[in-house]
This record gives sequence, structure tokens and C-alpha cells, in this order.
Amino acid sequence: MDSSRILNLKQVDKTGKCIVYIMSRDQRIHDNHALLSAQAEALSKRLPLVVYFNLLPSTGFRTYEQYYFMLQGLKEISLELKKYNISFILRYGNAYENITKLSQELNPSSVYFDFSPLKGPRNLAKKLSKILDASCYVVDTHNIIPVWVTSDKQEFGAHTIRNKIHKQLSAWIKEPIPLKIHSHRLETIPESLNFENAIDKIQHLKK
Repeated sequence: MDSSRILNLKQVDKTGKCIVYIMSRDQRIHDNHALLSAQAEALSKRLPLVVYFNLLPSTGFRTYEQYYFMLQGLKEISLELKKYNISFILRYGNAYENITKLSQELNPSSVYFDFSPLKGPRNLAKKLSKILDASCYVVDTHNIIPVWVTSDKQEFGAHTIRNKIHKQLSAWIKEPIPLKIHSHRLETIPESLNFENAIDKIQHLKK
């Protein structure tokens, strides 16, 4: 795993009981650098790996149909992760409160977030990194070239960023390593919302 793809928010020297990946923008298990980074650390420390998804009551203008489609995909992800001996936890409500509580329950060594350019997710990761007793990392698994590698400033036109992308593209077009069957699993999995109840939670979005 290229460390340039990983942004270090906080480093904590501790031995926790697992590694946690907060899945959000990048809802997939294959070719997911954030999940692969979390697994690499978990395997090196011989710790269980947990994937967590926080279902928000609403986000902008997303409809019931969009939420339902997302939950069907997450259900497939949870079943696929089970084949790799990786736990999946789904909870509903305020992300900051839920992730804080989950961290207290699991006592992770590290928490990984996938990168989003939006202010809300970026601020959430920063706020959580300040209060969680764990190392915290953000991994850009959405872009071929991590945004902080592509440019260190805000770009105002395609012509200013195009050359920067072309100069680095060949070095970043490479196949990610495959996800491995995890050799360590949580003995007790914390409370998780089942998908039938999750669908009940989004009924208020129907018009």
C-alpha cells in the first residue's frame, strides 16, 4: 500500500483490540484502498477488522428509493465481508455520537476513514480524530491519484490541473492488491442494525 494515499490525522501509541474502517463514500470491498490499508495494519498486529457504516436519517435530497438501493448494496457487502471473516456493523443516527460510542465499545488501535471532498465528512473525521483514543487515518480510495498528491492548492480551471494529472497518472495506474481472508475475528460483535429494521428506519423518506 502506497503511504502517499494515506493522510495521517493522529498517531496514538497504544495496543487496542481491533482495527475499524468507517465506510462511507466508497461502498465496496474490492479495489478499496481504505479497507486494504485497515486490513494491512490489522494483519500486522494480529487484530480483528471491523467495517462500520453509519446510516443517517437523511442526507440532502436523497429519496427513499436511493436509500433503499444503497441498503441493498450494503447488504451484499456485509455478506461478502463475512466470507473474508470481517465483521460488518450498521447503525442509524448521528454519526459523531455513534462512532464515538462504537470506539468506546471496541477499543480500536486505529480508525480509517475513506476520503470525501465535502466539508461535512471531512469535518467529521477531523472532529472524531480529536476525541477518539486511537490513531486516525483518511485514505483516498476514490481517485486514481490522491487529491493531495495531485495538487497542494485549490485549482480554478481544468487547464491548470490537467498537466499535473498527466505527469503522475502512469505511476498510479496499477491494480490494488486483493483483499485477504482475515485470520482474526471479533469474539463478540457489538449491536448492529439488521437490514429489515434499517429499511423500516427510512420509511419517513417516502413521498
